[in-house]
Amino acid sequence: MKKLIVICLVLLLLGGGGAGYYLFFMKKPVAQPVAVALSEPAPLLAMAPFKVPLVREGRISRYGQIQISLELRGEEELKAATAFETRLRDAILLDLQHQALNTTGDQPQMDLAAFRRRVRMIANRVLKGDLVSEVLVVHWFDPRQS
Repeated sequence: MKKLIVICLVLLLLGGGGAGYYLFFMKKPVAQPVAVALSEPAPLLAMAPFKVPLVREGRISRYGQIQISLELRGEEELKAATAFETRLRDAILLDLQHQALNTTGDQPQMDLAAFRRRVRMIANRVLKGDLVSEVLVVHWFDPRQS
């Protein structure tokens, strides 16, 4: 009987040690849901679509269409940008004419990152300050792709 009690105690200690090892080292803690405070979305100035000349072999072969939105830093900046929207369109159209997209084959070569940087720079220059935080390309349409 004494041997049986010793064997049960050894098994109980081994089982407890194994369970403790599992709970302490092996079991991953349950991730607690984290409440993320979402900030207010930045105000957007949605602009009417622009026609983009697509150039092949030095000549305009067709026109594409691009629509952008300007993400502004605040409501005051949105009011200022809305007041200067005609000047913004004029400056962006001039840039699009100077940076006519060259095509190879049927695919226009457009660097969207460079386009977005240029438009942001132009918009901030027209608005006389760092009011535009981001330029969002909402839609690009090429008549040959449809």
